Amino acid sequence: MGLLDRLKSNKNNKDFFEWLDLLLKNELSSEIKAIIFNLYEDTDNKWSIELVGTFSFNKDNDDWA
Repeated sequence: MGLLDRLKSNKNNKDFFEWLDLLLKNELSSEIKAIIFNLYEDTDNKWSIELVGTFSFNKDNDDWA
């Protein structure tokens, strides 16, 4: 069993992977050159996550996102 399979089988990760699988079930646009996860503190001390596709990025800049 690979790492991804182990992560998916953990019940604490189930909702996250169902969400991610739903987003990625369709092919990404060929114009998307990179993807990034944005993690941020939302209201009421809760955390949110976004998956964003970008049309450009700078591989030499660690802070490109």
